[in-house]
Amino acid sequence: DLIESPQSTRSPASINSPEPTNSPEPTNSPEPTNSPESTESRPTRAAVIIEHRHLIERRLRRALADEQNDLLAALGAAREALALVETVGDLDSQMSRYIAAIGPASGDAYAAGVALVGETNIPECQLPAGAVEQLLIDGIVTPIRSRLYELDAVDGISVEDQVDAVRAFYRDRKNEHLTDAAGQLASLLCTAGVCDVLPVGDPLPW
Repeated sequence: DLIESPQSTRSPASINSPEPTNSPEPTNSPEPTNSPESTESRPTRAAVIIEHRHLIERRLRRALADEQNDLLAALGAAREALALVETVGDLDSQMSRYIAAIGPASGDAYAAGVALVGETNIPECQLPAGAVEQLLIDGIVTPIRSRLYELDAVDGISVEDQVDAVRAFYRDRKNEHLTDAAGQLASLLCTAGVCDVLPVGDPLPW
């Protein structure tokens, strides 16, 4: 005969239920606050443009100095006055020097504009190349070529006089005129970055 096991005196509920514990008193959770990282910690548009103006201007200065040195080297090897405009090359060749010089700084200024909107994904190949080229032509290349044309038109000018005129002109360009061009380029590139990622209908973040 099977022997029945004795019945437990505890009910199944009492066996399976965990021992009661003292529940902690409810506490008041702090109200969520907006993180200052969202907008207050971002730089302003003006600060971004100033920062990148300096970076672009530094590269423009270097390109301008290289162009001056190339001209002076050619004049130093010449026995008579040179055609200065012909020596610096055609407009596209001259402009390419400056485009190459500011290339990395242009991308940084554009990316800074993207960051003003709070984006971290930077669109590729969105730089406003045509507008950048036009600013370089108007602000840098054309004034240089105009002055070199004037020097080319001087009858009987000596190589020595050309050297002095080139040095004086490039020194003036470097000290007085590059800041404006660099500021316009920084503003253009930063604004292009903002506009390319700003959702349709959203206001500009400044």
